[in-house]
Amino acid sequence: MGSVMIIILLILLLFVFEYPKIFIPIIAFSVGVAIISVKKINNKILKEERTIAEAKKRFGEKYDEIRSRVTIPAETRIVYYKEGDANILNGNLQAWIEDSTLCFFPFIISLDEAKDIDEKVKLFKILINDINSITRDDEDKKTILKYYFNGKGYSMIFSNKDFNILKEMLPEKACSPIESNK
Repeated sequence: MGSVMIIILLILLLFVFEYPKIFIPIIAFSVGVAIISVKKINNKILKEERTIAEAKKRFGEKYDEIRSRVTIPAETRIVYYKEGDANILNGNLQAWIEDSTLCFFPFIISLDEAKDIDEKVKLFKILINDINSITRDDEDKKTILKYYFNGKGYSMIFSNKDFNILKEMLPEKACSPIESNK
């Protein structure tokens, strides 16, 4: 590929020396168009970077505002919420027990999750008495927390490693892991 480029450049140089009145203006025009194009692309990139920086700043301010309304103890555990019925942001959650309640709050969130910040970045609480069980499904590599709210059953799915964390927090709710049906 490099050899082809060198040959093309040599042919262009030959034409420039042979027909300077035609090729010098063409080259000058091409260079001018290239410079203008690069400048426009650079301006577009700078504008996008500025927009992202402003969005990060607004996002950080909003997250800090929401977090300032929640009293989080100094010592919490970090669990990874994958999916489930809880109306809270998926991802890393701080977890702690306070007044017979298991509490969750998003730990560190990314700008990609900003669309959910008003709806899903909040303190989520489950009364310990409403928690039915915490089990680990070794086959599907997940931890399942089952709870009731207003008489209806719900669940939260965490990463497999979170079973030990939740078991340590609520040993009376932990059940034996679900074995593979082999």
